[in-house]
Amino acid sequence: MSTLAEKLRIACEANGLGVSGSSSVLLARLVKGGKTEKKRPKSKKTTTSSPKKKMVCKNGVCKPMKTSPVKVTNKSARLSASYYYHEMCGGKLKNCKPQIIQEPSGRRRLKEIKIVDGAHGKHPRWVICE
Repeated sequence: MSTLAEKLRIACEANGLGVSGSSSVLLARLVKGGKTEKKRPKSKKTTTSSPKKKMVCKNGVCKPMKTSPVKVTNKSARLSASYYYHEMCGGKLKNCKPQIIQEPSGRRRLKEIKIVDGAHGKHPRWVICE
């Protein structure tokens, strides 16, 4: 049969605490070790990590925002600015390139992404290249 001291030593070793001392010392070390949280070193962010997705919250439940690649306008369809900016460019303006976008009139123009202030905060929008 194992003694109390042996069981406490095994528990201390499993928790990364010292294993020397009497039963009362080992028990106090375990109790004290359980109350304090060890701080983990912060991991460095890598460039391969995916960008943070926008969240849509309703009634306290948040879900990732789903963007459609196509925006339907009147009788035509065009590439969605939000989809292009968030999904294809990774949420970075430097990755966005001007695209040929069809206007509601049917005319095609070279446009680029700009971040503009809207009613609900900043969002991407297609604007004519200067």
